[in-house]
Order: sequence, then C-alpha cells, then structure tokens
Amino acid sequence: MILLVNTCKNKMSELEFVKPIEDIIKKNGFSCLIKNYKHVSKEDVRKSEKIIISGTALKDFDYLKKNFSWLDDKPVLGICAGAQMIAKKFGNVLKDEEIIGKFKVKLTEENKLIGKKEFESYFLLSKIFITRKDLKILAFTNDIPVMFKHSNKEIYGCLFHPEVLNQEIILNFIISSY
Repeated sequence: MILLVNTCKNKMSELEFVKPIEDIIKKNGFSCLIKNYKHVSKEDVRKSEKIIISGTALKDFDYLKKNFSWLDDKPVLGICAGAQMIAKKFGNVLKDEEIIGKFKVKLTEENKLIGKKEFESYFLLSKIFITRKDLKILAFTNDIPVMFKHSNKEIYGCLFHPEVLNQEIILNFIISSY
C-alpha cells in the first residue's frame, strides 16, 4: 500500500495536487491511503510500503511548520512541497525562488526514477533549497537543483510536478523494489 501524504491546506488544492497522484497510483493497480500531513500516524507509516508526499498551492506553507518525525527509513518520493519538506527535515535551508512554467531539466546522475538525460517538466514552486546536506543532486534546471536523493536512504525529491508531466517518475518510484 502507498501512503499518499496530502500537504494541502484546503480541499480545492487537493483536486490539483493530490487527486492526479492518486489517479496514477490506482490506474496502475496499486492501493493507496490518503492522509493529510497533520494526521499521519506511525501506524500509517508502518502499514505502508512506500510514501509519496504531494505538492500544494504556491502560497501554502503550513506544512513547513511540522518536523515530519515519521519520515524515516521507508522509501519516499516528495513532490514540490513534499521535496521542500524532505530537504528541511534533513537540515537544508529553503530560499524563496519562484519558478512557474515548463522548463528543461538536465540529469546529473542516472537514477531509477527516470531514464532520460534531459526532459521538460512543469514547475509551480516558490521555494528551493540552497544547502545540500545529506542530499545527492540528480538534476538541475538553470543551475538550480530540482531533483535529489538522500545520500543513504531511498528518499527522493523533485521540485517539479511529475503528476503533470513525467508521470513515469511516480510509477517508477512505485514499482522499484516491489
């Protein structure tokens, strides 16, 4: 079972940021439990095989007030806000930087989430991380790190939205090591 963590403050944002991820999971025959980040329990994490953390609206930063103590050794994919939360959780500093639109992403290192060396992806973000503590950078957009993997855990983050373009990133995360 995939635990899909919703970082949205309101229901309208869930339709934009959570529902497309849920659809990808279910369309490919996997089950998921959707929980708002404020209500994720250790039991939810224990029962899940993998965790995906959604993005949220541009000006919604409530999720950054939490420390996500449940984030530990399960495989995790953080999308936009989810990636920001992961970066913060591991001691990285976030900086305001608005990136909106479709941009070219260049891989710096091959990984199991995407096989293309260069691809376009959709961005709707207002924060990037500026330090790289415990994170191995996998891709850049205009010299900004936009995809990472924790240096010794199966924890990934992408600051773009693969649920819009590059859905194979989500599917590859789900099926890897299944």
